[in-house]
Amino acid sequence: MNDDVLFLFVMLSFTVTILLLAMLKVRKRNRKLRALESDLAQARLDGERSRDRPETASAGKIKLLEDRLRVLERIVTDGGYALGQEIERLRELRRETFPARVAASADSRKA
Repeated sequence: MNDDVLFLFVMLSFTVTILLLAMLKVRKRNRKLRALESDLAQARLDGERSRDRPETASAGKIKLLEDRLRVLERIVTDGGYALGQEIERLRELRRETFPARVAASADSRKA
């Protein structure tokens, strides 16, 4: 019984750690996304100011920032998929490493 409690505590600790790391990663991506949005807004303002000027290098910069913003948005929204895969990988590792405990745990749930 005590081994099972320890095992569950370790698995719970791993799961919480993985979730926290994923949350920190998403937070970091969101910060980058906000910074790019700010850069994009600034580039648009610069573009509006320079409309009357013959040089329009800022249009290329705006396009580049918009492309980068799209990529970051896609990365941020796909983050949950990687987390689900990591959880499933840990479950498989548990089944492979402790098959007797997994079976005993399943039997005790049925009872």
